[in-house]
Amino acid sequence: MPNSSPDGFFASLRRNSVALMSLCIAIVALTQNTIRAERTEDNRNTRYAAFEILREATKLQLLIDHAHYDVGSREGNPIVGWGHVQYMQDLSLLLPTDIGEQTGRLKGIWHDRFSDLGSDDRDSSLSANEALTAEIHALRQDLKQTLLALE
Repeated sequence: MPNSSPDGFFASLRRNSVALMSLCIAIVALTQNTIRAERTEDNRNTRYAAFEILREATKLQLLIDHAHYDVGSREGNPIVGWGHVQYMQDLSLLLPTDIGEQTGRLKGIWHDRFSDLGSDDRDSSLSANEALTAEIHALRQDLKQTLLALE
C-alpha cells in the first residue's frame, strides 16, 4: 500500500518533479502555439478580405468612371456594380465592424445614386460620381489602416 503520509506525498512530488515540470511546460507551449495559430489565421483572413475588397473597390471605381466619362460604354454598366458592392459587403464580415459599416454606407449610396451615373443631367451624374468616389476613397484608406495594424 502506498505511503499516504504527507512526507510520502512530498517525496513522491520530488521524485516526479521533472516529469511534472515537463508536463506544465508542454501544456503552456501547446496553449501558446494554439493562440498564435488562431491569431495567424485571423490575420490571414483579414488580409485576404481586405485585398479582395480593395480589388473590388478598384473595379467599382473603374465602372463609375466609365459610366460618368464614357457614357454608353459597356464597361460603365451600373447594374454590374451591384455585384461588386455586394461582394465587398459580404467580405466585410471578416473585417473590423467599422469596415462593415463603411461598406454598408457605400451600398446605400450606390442604391441611391447608381441610376444617376451617365445620365443626361451632368450635375446629377457628377454628384453621384463624386459621392461614390469619396466613399470608395474613404473605404480604401480604412482598409489600408486595417492592414497596417495587423501583427
